Amino acid sequence: MTTDSNEVLFSLKGTGDVTVDFGDGSEMLLPIDEDDWTEFYRKHPDKALRTITVYGENITELDCADNQLTSLDVSKNSELTSLSCHENQLTSLDVSKNSELTELNCYWNSITSLDVSNNNALVLLECYRNPLTSLDVTKNSELVVLGCLLNQLTSLDVSKNKALEELCCSENQLSSLDVSKNTELRLLACSENQLSSLDVSKNTELTLLDCSNNQLTSLDVSKNSALNELFCCNNPLTSLDISKNSVLTEFKHDDDLKIIC
Repeated sequence: MTTDSNEVLFSLKGTGDVTVDFGDGSEMLLPIDEDDWTEFYRKHPDKALRTITVYGENITELDCADNQLTSLDVSKNSELTSLSCHENQLTSLDVSKNSELTELNCYWNSITSLDVSNNNALVLLECYRNPLTSLDVTKNSELVVLGCLLNQLTSLDVSKNKALEELCCSENQLSSLDVSKNTELRLLACSENQLSSLDVSKNTELTLLDCSNNQLTSLDVSKNSALNELFCCNNPLTSLDISKNSVLTEFKHDDDLKIIC
């Protein structure tokens, strides 16, 4: 990993010993544990571009968030199951060799493309607040949580993600969204897109729906009896029937919307 920050803090899980070369001529050797995080910290007197290298064969989890990283190479970490590299300055991230990865947090970077086609075990993917224009998750059938809001996506195919329980794709440029195959979905946030229609009739487990700031002219929530939070402001809706939503506790809508109870 490369950074020009004078202060570096990251954590590892795994088995055996690891050696860390801090890029300043100093090294640190420590044993790591698969149950508890081992922290590595170094503060330099000045800012300079440095490459930190970690040597260890059995690293399973890496948290290197918020280190002003400009590059990160995890191609040799074939045992990696969890990677948190959010809040850095990464423009690219190659996880093609990390086939065991189940959790990937790479949000709040400057990543322009992300290939997760080889990460078939992925359960959680948080890649929001990046300038992604496309995202293919059709190979990630185990995905339960997908957070891809605040990108530049024009389309999103989640038809193969039948285990999906949380989908946050707000603040993109989506003109359509098909969630008919996502019958386990409990949370759907798709606000601030360009949706003119949204069918949630198959999402009977849904407890939260935020579809605010779209172009919806109609919305049928009659099949969503578990819904307790609904946000539908700033849509050209004229009426909405919530008579079947008996557990609804939080409901935000435009003042002129006709509510049928």
